[in-house]
Amino acid sequence: MKTPDFIFSAGLDRALGWTVLHSLWQFTLIALLTSLLFFLLRNRAAKIRCWVGNLALVAALLVAVATFSWYNQSGTAMPPQAVPTPPAATQPAALNIPAPVDAPMTGLPADSLAPAGLLESLQPHLPLIVLFWFLGLGIFLLRLMSSLLYVNYLRRRMNFHADPYWVEVLEKLLRKSGLRTGVELLESAMVRSPLTIGYLKPVILFPIGLINHLSETEVEAILAHELAHILRRDYLFNILQSLIEALFYYHPAIWWLSAQVRNERESASDDMAIALLGNKINYAKALVAIQEMAFFPQTPALAFAGQGRSQFGMRLRRIFKQPKTKFNTMEKWIATGLVVCSMLVLAIGQRIQTLKTDTSARTETTTTTSPFSGIWEAEFGKDSVCLSFTSKTNGGHWTTGECFLRSEFKNLSLTPGDTEFQLARPAGIMTLSGKIEGPTGYGRFQFAPDENYRKALVQQGLKETNDELLVHCFFAGFAADYPTVLKKAGYSDLSTEQYQELAVFRIEERDMREYQALAAQLGKKNLSVQDLIELRIGNVDAKLVNQLSKAGYKDLDMSEVSQFGMHGISPDYIESMNKLGFGKLSAEEILSAKIQGIDADFVKKCQNMDLGKLSFDEIVSIKIHEVDADFIRQCQNMGFGKLSMDDVMSIKIHDVDPDFIEKCQNMGFGKLSLEDIMAMKIHSINADFIQQCQNAGFGKLSLEDIMAMKIHDIDADFIQQCQNAGFGKLSLEDIMAMKIHDIDADFIQQCQNLGLGTLSMEDIMSFRIHNIDAEWAKQFRELGFKTLTAEDLLSARIHEISPEFIKAAEKRGYRFPSLEEYVELKIRDQSRDSNRK
Repeated sequence: MKTPDFIFSAGLDRALGWTVLHSLWQFTLIALLTSLLFFLLRNRAAKIRCWVGNLALVAALLVAVATFSWYNQSGTAMPPQAVPTPPAATQPAALNIPAPVDAPMTGLPADSLAPAGLLESLQPHLPLIVLFWFLGLGIFLLRLMSSLLYVNYLRRRMNFHADPYWVEVLEKLLRKSGLRTGVELLESAMVRSPLTIGYLKPVILFPIGLINHLSETEVEAILAHELAHILRRDYLFNILQSLIEALFYYHPAIWWLSAQVRNERESASDDMAIALLGNKINYAKALVAIQEMAFFPQTPALAFAGQGRSQFGMRLRRIFKQPKTKFNTMEKWIATGLVVCSMLVLAIGQRIQTLKTDTSARTETTTTTSPFSGIWEAEFGKDSVCLSFTSKTNGGHWTTGECFLRSEFKNLSLTPGDTEFQLARPAGIMTLSGKIEGPTGYGRFQFAPDENYRKALVQQGLKETNDELLVHCFFAGFAADYPTVLKKAGYSDLSTEQYQELAVFRIEERDMREYQALAAQLGKKNLSVQDLIELRIGNVDAKLVNQLSKAGYKDLDMSEVSQFGMHGISPDYIESMNKLGFGKLSAEEILSAKIQGIDADFVKKCQNMDLGKLSFDEIVSIKIHEVDADFIRQCQNMGFGKLSMDDVMSIKIHDVDPDFIEKCQNMGFGKLSLEDIMAMKIHSINADFIQQCQNAGFGKLSLEDIMAMKIHDIDADFIQQCQNAGFGKLSLEDIMAMKIHDIDADFIQQCQNLGLGTLSMEDIMSFRIHNIDAEWAKQFRELGFKTLTAEDLLSARIHEISPEFIKAAEKRGYRFPSLEEYVELKIRDQSRDSNRK
């Protein structure tokens, strides 16, 4: 029976089939060797391991190509029909037997890469093996093709050029990195995580609106990571890697190698980005921020957030030098397909084809983008349009939202698709372009200030009128004569910042009149701009003031009224709090309760916690430290009997749990009190420190001794230093005194060098207490006192015998051979002076 040729010729089926079969042990061997290299290089730079992984994948491809070439050349060099068969008469008797019809092709040499028995048993199944491999390859290549097409779609659809502010940030990083290739920064409505696509003309895509919600340091970190991918040419390597995965999709070793390459690629890019930024803390923060909102991208794109949470955790551990987790074997059973070379031609050719278009588009946008622009999102109602605006400025980013009448807009059409419409107000014109999808829309806005409006503000005395001020005036709807209105209300010579704050909070003339009337009612004559803003934030009006007065709070000042309004304190809330048994709470206590989220229900729960009668301050402490009934039960079960409120709070504050208590009770000090346990926790006393103290040679130590050693930071090195000072065996009290008075080996040596004979520990201690040093002794030797004792110097210091006193005594006719006599003279002088008084 003839072996069927399902897809290719018999020779090609044989070459492909044996290539697949041999790859099972070849790739496994390559993976094992690579794993060994990864282990040996575990402490080297990630880029080295990444190159090792890349070379391993390329080696697998080359080995497969070599195996295929071997079998293909062997199978085609001598076709079966061309092989001459010697006449039966000339063949040796041992070989003069008819060959079976379905025997292997006699013209092919024996397989040198597989045992002969295996060759014969697998040879009939090679076409079937090739069929299954080819079907899987087709599915995997189709998947890769769809990914590349999707990446191309991402590059062309629903993208907006980023603000010039962020383009400048990118340009700075480009200059710092030395990258000469132009890189485009776009905001995309199609992605959920920053990513890089393209090689000849790289593009960094940010989720639309995200860039304005991140700090500048976080954006710099993300851009630095994406630039690292571009510098390393990871996009091309990623495509090649995806092609190898498609060819050998059936082999777990390839998926394992591929996973390691992706991990090390991200780690290498992290390292390069951190080197570019010089701050790993800010980089890690950006990594966390993006991971929380990241969807995983298609394979050919390179995303900042990585491919999953396991990789995310590994990257953070690397950044902070934490232990590395073990590799995980990756297996995949999905399949995809197209020709390898066509993928590279398609990916690279498309980049070349779009180079000119992209360059001109970017140039045009850069020259026409307004210096004040951002992202808009909208919900369209029957007669209204509710818009939210987000923008980045040099001072930070801002977000605002407002609902408008549809009639206020020019050229607004709700037909799905591309759109551009305008909103005109006295301060300028807002142009919104983007997409409309049913009842929602999104896109970019550009604000064009009205120059006549700007001139009018300047004419009324406003010295500085930047675009940010005008856009806030736009949203507030302020007319051009607003500065004049402010002057009439008593607010003249306002700064641009104050004017802008009034615009942000949209404080109009009628608001100012109302607030001034309230101020007069509360006893305040003049309101500052800040007062106006606080009243607006607190939604303070006459109704609120009257309600607070009826509730018994008549003497509140403007700041307190604003705080009550700001935190939404109603008369009902005040009444409920004052009925809880604490008496009438002060305004400060009411505010504290509201800010901490304390209400009547919470107070009742606290009163039922078996802690006795609680004061208001104790209720606040329970809330602040998140003490609940379960925690109190846990505390009461710790074996210390009934605990007070102070005990429970102390346990909570110092994070004392049953495990710590059990460890303390097992340290050999007998039954410990809660105060002892707390002290051990506060001073971080553990079993290792106790063992160190017990080994110091002082015998059995009490907990008080251990505590004193910990408080004074006495360790084994200091004890050894003291014992080697030459005073014999010192007690713990001596060691403690030396530590308290900061006596170390250097000070002891200085004292011994004073030439006073052998000094005791008490002498050394006294010298330290009375600040006696070499300079003090030198002054007396220069006066002729050659023979000095420790007692002489101490007595002189205690009685304030200075060189000046001795010189004055000599002028009076006193000259003594010893310091002791000058001490007696000082005492007689003091006694005589006392008697005179």
